[in-house]
Amino acid sequence: MNTICLWNDRQFYEHLFSAVWGTLQTFFYTHFGVEGGAVCVLHTWGQNLSLHPHIHCIVPAAEYSLKGQWKNLGADGRFLFPVQQLSAMFLGKFLDSLKRSLRKQQV
Repeated sequence: MNTICLWNDRQFYEHLFSAVWGTLQTFFYTHFGVEGGAVCVLHTWGQNLSLHPHIHCIVPAAEYSLKGQWKNLGADGRFLFPVQQLSAMFLGKFLDSLKRSLRKQQV
């Protein structure tokens, strides 16, 4: 992945943000029936100062429903969404969009 990021960082980060936002939107709608929001921050380096592009998201545990009513989310106080499902969907979206983009550039 780092090779692709170094080759075209802008494209890589666009796919990264798109996959994050698409995954969050899907989970907000399917789990709670809301249009959710988040603050997302790109980090490009790890603790040991090696290239490690990733995104941190701050997601509020309350939103307005699609009917305009205030709705508290994640009542158990742990995770807002099932972490393994969220990770799997993100990875699928990210790799799919990245592969499609790379195939287009090969033609």
